[in-house]
Amino acid sequence: MTLTVNPNALPFLGNITPAIANAGGTALAITVNGVNFLPSSTVYWGTSALVMQYVSASQLTATVTAADIAIPGATAINVQTPAPGGGTSDILQFEVDSPAATATYSISFPAAVISATASCLNLPAGAICSY
Repeated sequence: MTLTVNPNALPFLGNITPAIANAGGTALAITVNGVNFLPSSTVYWGTSALVMQYVSASQLTATVTAADIAIPGATAINVQTPAPGGGTSDILQFEVDSPAATATYSISFPAAVISATASCLNLPAGAICSY
């Protein structure tokens, strides 16, 4: 008898929407897009599991509480899928901004990168992006 086990694939995050909110706002739903999601996958806000819903193998939705976005700062978002296989995805940052703040972000590339493209995504209304 041969037993074949198909382990769960490692989840990968493509993007989250929205990826930014103003500090002091109300609870909001985020959409996590990627691949290899399962109904048993969990979306994490830092080290805390969020209340979430499985939509498909490429999309999950989760609720970020008002308490989570009360103070400006960046929080890591990742997805964890249980064993067999599975594991923790890459990390994307969710930005909680002060409504009147200016933010500057640095991007570093390995020396082997000879060409890159930058774009500004998920900006709040009235925000200006330059690079």
